[in-house]
Amino acid sequence: MIDGAIRRSNGLREFFAHLEGHQGLRVLDVGLPSQANVNVITGLGHRIYSEDIYNELAGGIKRPGSSDFLEGSLKYPTGLFDGILGWDLLDLLPSPEMVAPTIARLAEITHTGAVLLFFFHTSEPGASVPAFRTTISAPGSLTLQTRGDYRLKRPFNNRNIENMFSAFRSLKFFLAQDGLREVLVVR
Repeated sequence: MIDGAIRRSNGLREFFAHLEGHQGLRVLDVGLPSQANVNVITGLGHRIYSEDIYNELAGGIKRPGSSDFLEGSLKYPTGLFDGILGWDLLDLLPSPEMVAPTIARLAEITHTGAVLLFFFHTSEPGASVPAFRTTISAPGSLTLQTRGDYRLKRPFNNRNIENMFSAFRSLKFFLAQDGLREVLVVR
């Protein structure tokens, strides 16, 4: 992967296809706020909320696996969101024990039928992998810019991901490219 190059994303294309035909939907972007992301999402007639989870994880958690993260993050009313751009959030969590409560919180703040998009690194455990700033170029393409590196605690294979989202309606996996697997989840 070339840092900053525009990359095709079938997961992102499907995410926006799921929102197509509707106006005024609410989308949460858990990455660094980006004017490009705001422009694309609002240009499609939707509202965007941004919460930079990476900075919260990098600087705000004192004890990995503690409840500090969920006590201070993702605080939204139940069922508020129609879509969540989760990017590489679940890989970034400092402890695998934080995954289930984070998914439970995401389920709580989305309504039935909402769509979520995640990226999962395909590297080996302990490998140094980049955290990305994700900028949407168009509904089917994006730019990934490295904003830091972290040690991959646990790579999630397809079976792990299916188990993590077993309470959700459906999952769709997209062929891994650039060491990232894209997964679209419907609640």
